[in-house]
Formats: sequence, C-alpha cells, structure tokens
Amino acid sequence: MFIKPFKVKSNVQLKGSDIKKLKTRLSQQFKIEESEASQVFPNKASYSAVKIITHAEQQVTVYTADKRPMLFELQDKLYPTLYTLWILPRLVPYFTTHPQVVPRLYNGADLMMPGVVKEGSDLKSFGRFQKNDIVAINLTSNSSAIAVGTLARSSEDLYMAGGQGICVKSLHVFGDKLWGMEATVTQQVPLNGPVLKAPSLNNQQDFPSLGSDPSPQVDNVVQQIENINIESSTENISTQEQGDNESEEIQVNPDKVLKNMFLSALKLNRKDISNTMPILVGTFYPLYVQKQVQPNPDKPITVKDTSYKKLSTFMKKMSDEGFIVVREENKGVEKIISINYDHPELISHIPQKPNNSTDDANKNSETSSHLLLTKMTELYVVNDSTKKLFNSLGVADGKALDKLEIKNYVKDYVSRNKLINATTKEVILNDVLVEICVGKRENDEPISMKLENVIAIVQSQMNETFEMRSQAGGLAKGGKRAIIQITTATRMGNKKVTLVSNLESFGINIESFSKACKVGVQASTAMTKVPGTNINQFQIQGNHVRFIYNLLTDTYKVPKNDITGLEYAKKENSKKKK
Repeated sequence: MFIKPFKVKSNVQLKGSDIKKLKTRLSQQFKIEESEASQVFPNKASYSAVKIITHAEQQVTVYTADKRPMLFELQDKLYPTLYTLWILPRLVPYFTTHPQVVPRLYNGADLMMPGVVKEGSDLKSFGRFQKNDIVAINLTSNSSAIAVGTLARSSEDLYMAGGQGICVKSLHVFGDKLWGMEATVTQQVPLNGPVLKAPSLNNQQDFPSLGSDPSPQVDNVVQQIENINIESSTENISTQEQGDNESEEIQVNPDKVLKNMFLSALKLNRKDISNTMPILVGTFYPLYVQKQVQPNPDKPITVKDTSYKKLSTFMKKMSDEGFIVVREENKGVEKIISINYDHPELISHIPQKPNNSTDDANKNSETSSHLLLTKMTELYVVNDSTKKLFNSLGVADGKALDKLEIKNYVKDYVSRNKLINATTKEVILNDVLVEICVGKRENDEPISMKLENVIAIVQSQMNETFEMRSQAGGLAKGGKRAIIQITTATRMGNKKVTLVSNLESFGINIESFSKACKVGVQASTAMTKVPGTNINQFQIQGNHVRFIYNLLTDTYKVPKNDITGLEYAKKENSKKKK
C-alpha cells in the first residue's frame, strides 16, 4: 500500500481530547490496557493527523507522534505501524517467514503460503483467526515485526489451501514510504532473539514447528552452511549480555586501546601525515591519535591511564616494535621521520572511522536527515555460535554486520592468528573456526579450508536482519548510473530559471533540498515535469547553477563526476581596466 509515494492532503495537529479518544479506540480495538496505549502516545509529545492519498487512490489517515507514524486508519479501522509494534510487540499475532522473503515483501508482494513457517501440521497450525484479522510478519532470525497486513483467509481455509495461495495481504512493510514518512525519525528493525531454527528454502522437507527442538547437529560442512544454528530467545539474550561483558573485558586494557588508536591514526590519515613528514610527536598525538574512536567516549583513555604514563615512552615502544622511526631533534623535541606501512600488524588492523569534530558530526547528521533511506541492506548478527571469533576482534555479541564487514573481520582474524598455509594458501582451522565450520574435531589432524568457504560458513551461522540505508549514488533505469543535470531556461517576461533533474535517483529529500535553496539564495522553488515525459524536475527562479552545484557536492556529498551543467553558471563580472 505504501511502497510507492503518496500525496499528503492535510496535516492537522491533534488536541488533548482527540488523543484521549484515539487511546480509547486503540485500547478497545486491540483489547489492551490504557497504560499500554500511553506507551504509544506519551503525554509530552506533539500529535498530528495526516490525511494522505496512496498511489492506488486510497484515502488513509496517519496518526503521528513527534512526526513518527504510529497508527494508520483505513475504512474506520486502526492499523499499527511497525514503530508501534516495536513498542508493543504483542499487540497482534505474528506469522513467521524466512529472511530471504523480505526483499519480495519490500517490492510489494504479499506473504504466500510456501514462505510461511508453520506452527504444526494439524488443523490448528494457523491458530484460530478470521479473514481480514490484523497480523504482523516476523523472521525466523528476528522476532521483531517487519511487516503488517491482514489475513487473506481464515485459519481453517489456510489449512485447507494445501500450502498454496496468499496467506497475509501486506499493507505496510519495513522500508516503505510510510516507514520513511519523516526521514529524521526513522528507526531500524530492533535486533531481538530468533523465533526458531530455520531450514534452507531448498530443503524439500516440511518446516519444523514453532518452538520445536533444534534438529541434531550434522557433521557435513555443506549441511552446516544450509542450517542456521539458533537458540531460543531467552538463551540468546543471556548470551548477549555475557558477550557484552566479555567484549568490555577485551577493550578495557588501556595499553591495547591506545595502541589501536595509534594504528588507526596511521592508517586513516596516511596521506595527511605523509604530506607533513617529519612531524613533531607533540603535534601528531593530539592531531591524529586523540581523535580516534574509543570504547567509552564518556571516559576517554589518555597516555596517563596506560602503563606508559608518558607520551615519549609510548612512542619509543612503537618505534621498538617497528611501526615508526623517531628522531630527537633537540632535548625533549622528538619528530617522527618515517612510518613502516608494510608492518604486518598495521596491514591487518581494521580501523573505525572517527568523527573528527563536533562540527563534522553535526554536518553529517544534518546531511543524513536530507537523504532518503532507499537501499535495503542485508545484515548478519553476531550470535552465540560466532561470538568467540568476533569478540576476539572487539565486536560485541548482538552487533549487526554487513557482508563486507564479515569478510574483513574473518580475514583479519586469520591474519592475526597466522592461519594461512604458505603452500596451499588455505586456512588451517584453529579450535574456534573448527567449532564454527565443522562442529567437532574427529582427530588431531589439521583441517584446512579455502578462505571464501570459511567466510561463507561464518556468515551462514549468524542471524539475519535488514537495515535501510541511503544509496551511495543513484541508478537510472537499466542499471546505468544516473546523472544530476543542471541547466537554465528562460520563462515568460525574459526571466531566468535553473532546472535540476534526477535528484530522486540519489535519495535526496526534495522538500529539504528546496528549503536549503530558499534559505541560501532567497528565491522561490517549484517542481515541474520535463516536457514530453513524467520525469520530475526541480526549478528555482534565477541563475543559481553554482550555488546548487556547491550544495550538491558539499552538503549532499554527490560526486562531481555525477553532476553536469556547471558551464551554465553565471560568470562573475570582471572589473573593467581603466
């Protein structure tokens, strides 16, 4: 229903009496206490009723709390949004599906019967629900709701359907336009415990029942890839707390933290440091090392907190380990004259990019509020099966990683523990990797495996979830890269206007972009259509090509190669020579 953009017809702020009536309706319809309804609509918040018209010409009323959509009303019936279900997860019953189904739901598909993880094999396998009952959809790997819809048929009819047809008619799904109604208040799917152990979709056997005991562990590596090792939600929460404690113990060593900051500074600022070599130690430390990310930003670690106590002692240690060469110019004045970027530990170190200043952080947050989150990204959560590997790298249990991050962490782990066979170039599995990849060592003989297979198995053992991210660049139809085109035109009365095309392809919020232009150049703006097409075009009065170009490159970080039309910029008047 909300996959495609909708039109806002009106936006009216609600009074206290209106909120009270809405809470009463919510309590009566879903049979909950008023105290639970108050969690959705707290007292100190601003509420609005936004009337919209969907792409299918349906009139819907959306109720927002501090700009975040909490309920939507369709044909005098209230439906919870995902934000509400993340606050009150037991508001409606759930149907469980596989993570592989999420992209199809995101593209507007309904939940079909073959994708449902059944609760059993008898008449009660689909509960006791009626047609059009409101239900939510969650994943085998995450109990949080990822979609809201209505039942296509009653429970008995679903059972009699023989595993064919529509089960849930999807109305609202994670990542749609309702979820992203206000870009500044969007929220990702909370990471909760898995629902149950899920088999591969290619498995011809019937799905296991909800809450059933996990299937026996298999020894074959291929079967290990096809199965996801998941425990119950309660156990996952306790192991997550234990993993967090273990991770904190790993990171509390001030000496190790300082060294990691030092290596991150070398790796992230290589170009800047090289341009200023030789550099004073007293300049290098505050300018580059102190700005690195720390485990606890509220209690930053300094040299005095370490066993070194003095900066000169720490730098001498780094010099002795072969990272840098320090030369004493005068008494008490030391300079770094060279850096060994080929040091194995420096090569394998994975830095975390810091926010260099408060201004940069504010600028980044401001930029992100302008961008639309348009790209669904599959993430994998560190769980009990993989926490030993990731905890040793400083990654806490419950952390969500994308495929590239998993690949880099596994490569780093293999490099740090020197597990690569120099002859075969395969990974020699240590006890941690054997437990993940094979399960149990049958004898004392070493087990080897290709690195890409190790990465694939580690990834398969993690719980899947999804996150909406802003696109890094736009794509036009056919997969070709989109280009933002800036040009000028003349309108009635010989008035110049500046026209900009393809802003949506880069996930740019047109409303925020228009506001920035109005404030920046004090000119009116509008949206028009490219003649002969349905393509939207942004228009602003006057020749402001250079301003828009700078706005796109500086604020929205659009690559200069993805923008054309700078040649239409107004040329600055040069002073006439007398």
